[in-house]
Amino acid sequence: MGIFSVEFEISGLAEGAPRETVRGIVDTGALYTQIPRPLADRLGLHASEKRSFRLADGSTTERELAGAVIKLDERHTPVLIVLGPPDAPVLFGATTMEGLGLKPDPIRQVLEPTTLYLLLLNADHR
Repeated sequence: MGIFSVEFEISGLAEGAPRETVRGIVDTGALYTQIPRPLADRLGLHASEKRSFRLADGSTTERELAGAVIKLDERHTPVLIVLGPPDAPVLFGATTMEGLGLKPDPIRQVLEPTTLYLLLLNADHR
């Protein structure tokens, strides 16, 4: 897949929380969106837990997670984000795309609306 970036707004979960517009690499291999810790600090984001992650080189690392709101154009969604080290790249991850109802088009290098599915395994559970 081609690599491209997208500009989006990130803020804390509370009404009136500070917000910033950033540019991040669209990364379908990353489950979560990642931002550097200094940006999280400016936004007042507080870690809620730590999780272990496997990196592209096969190594593992622990990173903190925090809740945030991501806005892209007129779409917005609450998400968990990874708080990376100060030099971490901003990554726009798969759960953020899914939450916004978007999918990547690597040829045109854009995010576009996608069909969302809500599947019931058993029709008796209405």
